[in-house]
Amino acid sequence: MRMLKTIATVFALSGAMALGQDQAAYQPHPDWENPQNLSQGREESRAFFVPFANRDEALKGHRKDSSLIIPLNGQWQFHWAPSPDERPLDFANPDKDLSADSSWGSIDVPSNWQMRGYGTPIYSNQAYTFVRDWPRVMTPPRNKREHMFTTPKTEPNAVGSYRRDIELPADWDGREVFIQFDGVDSFFYLYINGEKVGFSKDSRTAAIFDITKYVKPGRNVIGVEVYRYSDGSYLECQDMWRLSGIFRDCFLYSTPKAFVRDFFVHTDFPQLEDGMSDYSTSTLRIEVDMENRSAADTTLTIEGELLGADNEPIATLSGNTHPVAAGDSAATTLTATVNNPALWSAEKPNLYRLMLYLRDGEGK
Repeated sequence: MRMLKTIATVFALSGAMALGQDQAAYQPHPDWENPQNLSQGREESRAFFVPFANRDEALKGHRKDSSLIIPLNGQWQFHWAPSPDERPLDFANPDKDLSADSSWGSIDVPSNWQMRGYGTPIYSNQAYTFVRDWPRVMTPPRNKREHMFTTPKTEPNAVGSYRRDIELPADWDGREVFIQFDGVDSFFYLYINGEKVGFSKDSRTAAIFDITKYVKPGRNVIGVEVYRYSDGSYLECQDMWRLSGIFRDCFLYSTPKAFVRDFFVHTDFPQLEDGMSDYSTSTLRIEVDMENRSAADTTLTIEGELLGADNEPIATLSGNTHPVAAGDSAATTLTATVNNPALWSAEKPNLYRLMLYLRDGEGK
């Protein structure tokens, strides 16, 4: 964040010096042209991991094998507008029937809407595909040069509106429910059953939202409003095609009210007198963040298991038990010694599987 603020300051000063009074002609949008606010209602970023209901599911090791996950890939109802002023304002209302609206079609997720016949795909190496007026992305062109790589009259900032229904399992009632988007370019708002959950603009970073209070058993309506450009687009200028939409996987997942929120794995090696590392043994150290989002205090025990290439047990990380108050969190560290570890290299990319188990005060 400190780096982002520094970049913002440099661009803001250069923009003000170059544009003068023209800069005041268009005021930045408070959400998608505000580099000080990267998200709203989004979970803190965490390590990549998949929740599983039991050990047998986890041993399979794939997201599709988890009974706690509902994939959202597939066909979504879709509306494309060339500018924010032309987007459908009430599309996320679950009572609105979109099937009778001829302006709505469908699109596959994940995909880029420019590759499905909506809008213009633009290839550029260094030049921005919008007028450079940081943090604005909808400033009208002021000269012929600024017309070269933009579509200011036809597509000043296209908006794709996505909607789909989803049925939640009955046994998810009373649990935490999250929605995760692995990649959305460049900025999006999220709506559940017509209510605004929040927004995110880190297009290459997974965006996770806790939607527990917005969902209900049975039918639920998910609405996603995606903007082609945002202030984040200034950091995405590189040699590539400029495409938009929900371009990576998205899915729902469920956890108990108390769950592992994040973890950090360290593999420490002892240092020899000459400053080199002794690779004959290693201390496996795992920092774990546990969270209790229930209305009651609980006691949580976290333990771990390190498995080898054939799922054979390598090390056991004995459990640490912590009381965690309602709405609070706890951090702990698990450790184990690994003798003669199989080291990773480009020639021998040895991998281990780490299993973490969380139990409540009743041993569940």
